[in-house]
Amino acid sequence: MIILWISTVLSLTLLYRIEASDDKVLYFAGLSPFSGSMEGVGNGILPAVELALEHIKKSKALLNGYELRAIWNDTECDMAIGMRSFFESMASSPTKFMVFGGVCPEVTSPIAESIHLWNIPQLSFADTTPSLSQQDKYPYFYRTVPSESADNVARIRLIKYFNWTSIGTIHQDVSRFSYAQDQLDKEAERNGVNITISASFSDDTKSAIMELKKSHARILVGFFDEIYARNFFCQVFKEGLSDRNYVWILPGWYSDKWWRPTKQIQCTEQEMIKTINGYIATDILPLSSSKELTISGLTASEYERLYEQVRGNNYSRFHGYAYDGVWVMAQVLDKVIDSMELNEIETLQTFKYDDEDLLLRIARALNETKFTGVTGEVYFTAGERIGSQIIRQFQDGRMVKIGEYHSLLKNLDITNDAFRWSGNIPPPYKQLSESSTMQISKSLFFTMVGIATLGILAACCFLVFNMKHRKQRYIKMSSPNINNLIIVGGILAYSCVFLLGLDKAFLSTNEFRVVCVARAWFLCVSFTLAFGAMFCKTWRVYRIFTNVKMKKKVIKDGHLIIMVAVMLVIDAIVLITWQLFDPMHVAKQYLEPKVEEGRDVLIEPIAYACVSNFKNVWLSILYVYKGALMTFGCLLAWSTRHVSIPALNDSKYIGMCVYNVMLLCVCGAALMFMIEDSPNAAFGIISAFIIFCSSLTLGLVFVPKIFELQKNPNANDRVRAVIRSERTPLHSVNDNGKKIEKLTSENNSAEKRLQQCEVEIERLEQKVSALEIDVIPQRDNKNQLPYQHKNVKSEYSDKLTSLATTHSEKVSPLPITVCVEEPTICSISDHGNSNEYLTAQSYIMAVGLHSNDKIVETLGRRCITKTNTIQLDYSLKSEEESTSECDVMISKKNEINTLSKGVLYRSDIAIHSLPVSDSFMDRLQETDILTDSEISCSSLINNDA
Repeated sequence: MIILWISTVLSLTLLYRIEASDDKVLYFAGLSPFSGSMEGVGNGILPAVELALEHIKKSKALLNGYELRAIWNDTECDMAIGMRSFFESMASSPTKFMVFGGVCPEVTSPIAESIHLWNIPQLSFADTTPSLSQQDKYPYFYRTVPSESADNVARIRLIKYFNWTSIGTIHQDVSRFSYAQDQLDKEAERNGVNITISASFSDDTKSAIMELKKSHARILVGFFDEIYARNFFCQVFKEGLSDRNYVWILPGWYSDKWWRPTKQIQCTEQEMIKTINGYIATDILPLSSSKELTISGLTASEYERLYEQVRGNNYSRFHGYAYDGVWVMAQVLDKVIDSMELNEIETLQTFKYDDEDLLLRIARALNETKFTGVTGEVYFTAGERIGSQIIRQFQDGRMVKIGEYHSLLKNLDITNDAFRWSGNIPPPYKQLSESSTMQISKSLFFTMVGIATLGILAACCFLVFNMKHRKQRYIKMSSPNINNLIIVGGILAYSCVFLLGLDKAFLSTNEFRVVCVARAWFLCVSFTLAFGAMFCKTWRVYRIFTNVKMKKKVIKDGHLIIMVAVMLVIDAIVLITWQLFDPMHVAKQYLEPKVEEGRDVLIEPIAYACVSNFKNVWLSILYVYKGALMTFGCLLAWSTRHVSIPALNDSKYIGMCVYNVMLLCVCGAALMFMIEDSPNAAFGIISAFIIFCSSLTLGLVFVPKIFELQKNPNANDRVRAVIRSERTPLHSVNDNGKKIEKLTSENNSAEKRLQQCEVEIERLEQKVSALEIDVIPQRDNKNQLPYQHKNVKSEYSDKLTSLATTHSEKVSPLPITVCVEEPTICSISDHGNSNEYLTAQSYIMAVGLHSNDKIVETLGRRCITKTNTIQLDYSLKSEEESTSECDVMISKKNEINTLSKGVLYRSDIAIHSLPVSDSFMDRLQETDILTDSEISCSSLINNDA
């Protein structure tokens, strides 16, 4: 091995000495990779260089008898090896007048940056790196191959050819492609092409692809190497961009079949072809298509045939530029020789690397070079070759030549009908967009309006029912005037559905503005009328049944109407202030664009909405106010939940209504944020919520009343009131479980006895009514009953006495027995245990309160028998007298409290009564003394007792 190395060195030394001894030979240093990843370039251009040297040697017009020869060095496309080869070449003999080569930028760039130290220029035939165009950094670097920046000129010219006015770009984040991207930006700006998106990536291409996807650009220029290209387009397929009408413009120097997936690519070959199908590639023009003779006397096609004969299995797309490069060196040196001879200065044989004058002569000659080569017109501007580019398109799995662009002539030559496009027309430069005014579907509008109309008709039926039966006791006790307000509120709520469905399809801008204002008023007023009136009714029930002091309270319907009116005034103040200081207007809103399915068209929805500068502030005020109102209603409904009076007390139904309304409002508000860009969904959901809430409210308020009248059409004749006490017993249930069982048994026995009495009482009532005699209370004789009818026949009186005595013997003594004459209302309160009941017509025995056996037995016997009767110190006055019945009952309450002082009370006994006269109940309703009480035909003793 050592002997071989020594022999090789000696041979090279001998060769250099022989070469140096020849005075008519000019040498240049050739730098190219002949091994490694780019060996094909070096091996492919050698045949072209040899042909050029041979043709120059045969030419008698150049170099004035000098011969041009090359000394090649293998760079292996490695910077360290390449620099070492360059330094060794410069340090060894013979002297080189130029450096010819530089294929890989990692080798070319450092050599081009330091070449001026040897006062010779560098001429590259294969390095297209755009950054090498920087003359301030590489002042003596020239190349016969056009830079990749020259491809940008061809690309922009092609973009203008198709009238594409905006594009997007994406580049690999390395200096080579970043510089090319910057040059494209400048060229696009000079030609009036807008770059809408400029994305980059290092390793992960997904984020850059997502940026491109959002930009809606359809003409995309890519700057990345072949390895990343495979990964990039596989990711493009995964993101679904292959189904859209994209045009990709890529570098043309990728290898054949570059798109075939490798082990690292998780896409099939068919998927890759589908994704890149139709992409456009721009690259250097390998050989001129002109039939014009070149400087060598051959046409480009003739040269190509010669090259094909000598290249063997080697090929490089740069062979034509290497051929023209050798001719450039020959022409330059020929001009230098001529200028030196003309000025009678030293010849080239005396050139040394410190001769700056020769460098300037060579550089001047390079800038003046212009001839026709096999790659077209060879011409330099600031060291850059003004060349030609080829344009090709990927069609059916192969690249097809489409045309050429000649930079020197600024001519784009496109073959007719060579391009193939999806749909047979060039795609648009951006995603097609169509403006679409969002309108509510007419079918949906008429459906919801039809349902709302049915709701209005139902509300009107409820109104007719309420007015027709307002004199009925059951309806009258439920405040029909307040119920009318609830119905009006429901009708207004149903009307909101019609207003919400009106949009620009039906109205002009001014009309739509009026509708915006009407929507706010109708919604606020309808809510206040419906729920405000219902809450006011509940408030009246709450005030009456929390009246522990038994003071007379008069709460008429007029008071409740005034309360509703105050709520409406608050609504009016807020809405009027809103309209005066921040009036609503119609605004056009651009919603999020969406791609229409089946078409690569971007639909840009436009919606018209009612807006104001501080709309959210005003809505917040209304929400807080209405929310407080609903909270107040919930508290009232909860407080009166134990008052079971269906005719008047709506607490149960109010709770149900409030619960549903709050639930639907919360759900509706959440859904509105999700479907705000869908007018149909928004209108449908809001309308459904309004219809449901209104129908539920009206149904819960009026349907039970309708059913009650159907079940009891004679409710006006017999009315019973039942009130359940919600106070707890003084003794714990756990401590008195046995007592409760005992009381329950006693209660059942008492019920049976009272039922027997009721039958006999009804019979006596009929006989008393037949007498048609005025009844006046009598208190003259203690042996008489506490109250006796005036002018009653003694025989009838005896029968009553006998009846009392008989019952006293057959059954156990009843609790305190009170005999009353006229219909009245009695309110008995004993140490906080409040029970209220209505008494009936004359000679009705009512059940008392006390459970002490001794006092009950004593009082019972004395009342029923004629001896030692205890007289209760009170008198009932007629309806015409000034003193009210309640005042009389208060007096009675005080006397009973005196009699029963120290007795343990049972608070779980309910008090019952029989019907009172119509005239008295009419007076009772007019004065609102007893309101929201349950009127029913229940048994005399409640089962809860």
